[in-house]
Amino acid sequence: MGYVNLDQTYNPSVAGAIDNIDYSEDRIIVDFTLTAQVGSGFLIEQGGNTFVANLPGLPTSLMWEPGALNALEPGDFTWISGANAGAMPDFSASGGEISFGFLRSSMAGGLNVHGIDNWRVTIHRCP
Repeated sequence: MGYVNLDQTYNPSVAGAIDNIDYSEDRIIVDFTLTAQVGSGFLIEQGGNTFVANLPGLPTSLMWEPGALNALEPGDFTWISGANAGAMPDFSASGGEISFGFLRSSMAGGLNVHGIDNWRVTIHRCP
């Protein structure tokens, strides 16, 4: 399931081309009573398409643990939905508005109770 924050967006055609993006979050498993694993990813939406960059590893602890992706470029994202199958995000000055969010996926046929905190996106503009 994906969650996108529509209140905070970035438009490269107005604010400048993006060189790369850093993403970080803290994550936790709150309840291990079910056997599923929870996958994590960083979502972006642009031009009616949704893309994900998967975080390595899975949250496995009842303690908060960090997850991060650094220096993400368009090729680091995988298209997951929208009209243009196989498309990549456009970070250039002609690219449209981008919304940011996160993805949680349940593996192994169940669902664990989990949490996310300190969600952060840092945009590095082209010089």
